[in-house]
Amino acid sequence: MKLKTSIITLTLFSVFSIGNGNAQTNSSKNNMPDSIHRQMQISFLPYMGTDGTSSSKGSYTISLNILAGTINEVTGFEMGGLMNHVHRNAGKCQLAGIGNIVGGKVTGFQGAGIFNQSHSMQGIQVAGVINNAETVSGIQIAGTVNNAPKGKCIQIAGVVNNTDSTSVQIAGIANNANRISGTQIAGIVNRATEINGAQIAGIVNIAKKIKGVQIAFINIADSCQGTPIGIINIIRNGVHQLEIYGDELFYSNIAFRSGTTKFHTILTAGIRPKELENPLWTYGSGIGTTFSFSKKTALDLDGTFSHVIKNGNFGNNFLYKATLSLDHKIGKSTSIVIGCSYNFLSTNTRSADYNDAYSSILHYYFTNHTYNNGYNLKSWAGIKVGLRFF
Repeated sequence: MKLKTSIITLTLFSVFSIGNGNAQTNSSKNNMPDSIHRQMQISFLPYMGTDGTSSSKGSYTISLNILAGTINEVTGFEMGGLMNHVHRNAGKCQLAGIGNIVGGKVTGFQGAGIFNQSHSMQGIQVAGVINNAETVSGIQIAGTVNNAPKGKCIQIAGVVNNTDSTSVQIAGIANNANRISGTQIAGIVNRATEINGAQIAGIVNIAKKIKGVQIAFINIADSCQGTPIGIINIIRNGVHQLEIYGDELFYSNIAFRSGTTKFHTILTAGIRPKELENPLWTYGSGIGTTFSFSKKTALDLDGTFSHVIKNGNFGNNFLYKATLSLDHKIGKSTSIVIGCSYNFLSTNTRSADYNDAYSSILHYYFTNHTYNNGYNLKSWAGIKVGLRFF
């Protein structure tokens, strides 16, 4: 059986050798040409194939490597059971079980189970672990990492993307780029020097200059001509204010406002200290915008949503506020705030604290309705007085 297999292998090897012409004859000893051009070559391992050692100087339309092979150039299709190694350029399609290595340019599709490596890529790279190319004009898709230091491409990776400039980056964990004209989407973090478009991340976006939108739990930028949407927005040339204020319902409140004057987010917390042993307290968030009248005076329009809590009971009791306030600077980093608000308080009538706390929380109201689903809704107008810092 082994003898029969060896005879078949030798016969196939001879047939392909004849089909490829006199490559071995022409490349013998001191008579080897600088380049050979063939339709096809087959290798078992590098230099163990139909063209022997001359394959490193060969240009082929089709290259088949049973395990691995080394050739000078392929213009059509190349497939390797484990690896393909091309000194110069590869075109149309290159497939390998483990990896592709191309010293020059790839024009077409490059697919490998683990990695693709090329100097430049114009087409599509797909690898199970890593794609690496100095320059890319096309698409990189990898299970772990895409790297194109001088790329202009679309990158999609399960873990990390890195490039100089691109229109789209999508990664499960992180994206890194110098310039983005389009969209960065990452599960955890995006970083870019300049963004003209959108940054979207599960946790944090970082950019120096952004012209567009940032959406993440935390957004960080030096300057922003657009909208940062997050719980915390740290814009170096934007809004970052700590506010201490009181209103008609919660006498002691603290808030942090961050973002830009056009759009900023607000984190709030408050307490009603009349009952020191078991006070009524609240926490929430909101959004706001600022209209500047002068260097010292501005008008703020805010909308906030808060959870009202008594006895540690996180029931369905919510406070909605729309506030219009005047901000006037009284110092370099201090301003006084005076405003008016319209409020809605929704409380659960089935709550254990409804009769003792929520039903009598207000001394006055404009409307008071109890609905069949067990909720009471009150509305009223209120005031706000406070100080802002920074």
